[in-house]
Amino acid sequence: MFDLLNWVTVNFFPHVTELPELSGTETLVTVLLSLLGLGAMRTAEKLGGKAK
Repeated sequence: MFDLLNWVTVNFFPHVTELPELSGTETLVTVLLSLLGLGAMRTAEKLGGKAK
């Protein structure tokens, strides 16, 4: 995905500087999945009638 975004940026927006490399993606994915899990648990509680 990064390569595609970089290609689009270089070809359609030549005045923009090169995109930085993402070096901590595994940490970002961990945080993202944790937040999605908390949201799913909250939804399950609401559907089950246990939450206010």
